[in-house]
Amino acid sequence: MSIFLSRIRAAIYLALLNLLVPTSVAAQAQKISVGTPGSVGKWSSLAVILPRIFDIAAGLAGILFVLLLLLGGVQYLASLGEEEATTKARKLMLNAGIGLVIVLSAWAVGNYVLRLLGVQVNL
Repeated sequence: MSIFLSRIRAAIYLALLNLLVPTSVAAQAQKISVGTPGSVGKWSSLAVILPRIFDIAAGLAGILFVLLLLLGGVQYLASLGEEEATTKARKLMLNAGIGLVIVLSAWAVGNYVLRLLGVQVNL
């Protein structure tokens, strides 16, 4: 592997690591109520939990799609015209797009089924 590619890979790893490091945020303080003993609060029933799980999964899939698309783009640019590396990068970007379509379709079908079952879904 050339020095150029190893430097690009190191830059990508550092950028991804930067996403994991917590940063300080200047926001207004919110009063958080714990609730009464024995109450679950906002996570009180399965009808509340399932739509949130669908939304979280769709959000994580979107983040993963963007990261894989960026990685594929960098690999494509770093391939320098090599046929095998170019094909590998294009395949990665295509697979990321297909995965996003599958996850978003599953999210839409899941929300539709929840609405049929009478669960309130906030889009």
